[in-house]
Amino acid sequence: MNTMQAWPGLVAVWGLSVSLAWGGIGEPFLIAGGSTAEGGGACPAFDGSNVLVAIESGETNKLYFQFVDPEGGLAGSRIDLGIYGNTPQIGYGAGSYLVTWNGNMSGSWQMYGQRMSPAGTAIGAPFQISFPPADAGPNDLARIPYGNDWFLVVWQDYRQGDNPDLYGRFVKSDGSLGSSEITVAQDTPNQDDGNYSMAFGDGKYLVVFSAERRLGMYDGEDVYGQLLAVGVGRVGNNFVIDQNDLPSSNPTAVCWDGEKFTVLFHDALPVGVDNEQWDIHARFVSSDGTVATNRIAIANSPFESEMFPTLSFDGQRYLVTLTSFTSPSNGVTKGRFYDKLLNPQTPWFLLAPPTDAATPISSAIPTGEGRFCVGTSYIVWVPSDAGDGNDAVFVRTDGLRITPKAPSCEGGGIDDSSYMLTYADLFPGTINHLERIGSLTSTNGWITETTFVCTSASTNLQGAADAAWPCQFFRLRME
Repeated sequence: MNTMQAWPGLVAVWGLSVSLAWGGIGEPFLIAGGSTAEGGGACPAFDGSNVLVAIESGETNKLYFQFVDPEGGLAGSRIDLGIYGNTPQIGYGAGSYLVTWNGNMSGSWQMYGQRMSPAGTAIGAPFQISFPPADAGPNDLARIPYGNDWFLVVWQDYRQGDNPDLYGRFVKSDGSLGSSEITVAQDTPNQDDGNYSMAFGDGKYLVVFSAERRLGMYDGEDVYGQLLAVGVGRVGNNFVIDQNDLPSSNPTAVCWDGEKFTVLFHDALPVGVDNEQWDIHARFVSSDGTVATNRIAIANSPFESEMFPTLSFDGQRYLVTLTSFTSPSNGVTKGRFYDKLLNPQTPWFLLAPPTDAATPISSAIPTGEGRFCVGTSYIVWVPSDAGDGNDAVFVRTDGLRITPKAPSCEGGGIDDSSYMLTYADLFPGTINHLERIGSLTSTNGWITETTFVCTSASTNLQGAADAAWPCQFFRLRME
């Protein structure tokens, strides 16, 4: 089972927003959306001044890029480097970005790279990272790690058939390739290696992944790690991070906190036919590959499936984000701060609400001053009998903006002719501006619809929908 099989009918990832989170407060704002399916922004990278997000067009497979400033707004216009492909990933180091993607520029699907400056200009030409006989595909949620002047690029490789192995290659900060590709994980046929994540610490890179290696087991039930080093390749062999008879075949997450790697992974309990209820757990791994004996429960609600975790560390605390489902079509993305031993420092707080049939999936990155930028994509849920799972589905999103004075907002009830938005946890006496945008050609061109003073902690606001633009985008600003 791969990521898109976690719930029946999960078919597409698109519709982007980002949040700034500090002390449990988020400020979502729209990056891309509208009548054309767009996604791929769940793996941002930070250059010290701005965050770079990749945008994938669901119709043309063209890749775009957008800078976001740490204060919560778009920085400049969308960047077009003439790149076509899918599943873009981003890393930053030594003064430039490395963008990678899965493309078919040479007659077969391979991994490609492009360097980009913090000003948004291409550095050199696109270059090929994997080569035949590879049939490559990157992981949706893996961020490219950087250390010791080298990036590590990893991909799922289908050269053995339908069941992937993991290969990788070091790419220097100047764009030159390491001497050879690295076999990160390779099994006998019919045993998947996937759901990988990567981090750099103490001079080594750790790749975490799920795999099906024990006879009689299924569904990527175990979690493994592999250490890599520049000039060495593999340091030792694949080692077990977590092993039991429960499925673990969904994305992992890993982060270095200056002392150790912290790994997040899934476990699932079967719930009825073809359904699984997922939980998130953690283990610590030292830089020599020693796995801590304690297994920490991050999210294990008996009433929800908690999935798609991401993990970031800002020097003082971890931010964990995940999506919590009460049904396949009803999920919210939440965040929580932890100390270095994974003791919770805050309650769970809302990062992105569900939107119609869309479920948000996020990935966070620290941006300094106690803040994290959380990039969010949306998974579109369609009943399994709805036809071709690759078809795009039009989705409404909201772009609600949450300030420290509005710790939570809820929106809903939008139909084709009118909308009603319900806002909760408002502060009486504050001035509020409800804004709507009617055209996505200029995402900064918000139109103030209503200004009101809060008289109670919640309110309902109604208005006429724009018949010429069936997708409505709103945000609430407070003074």
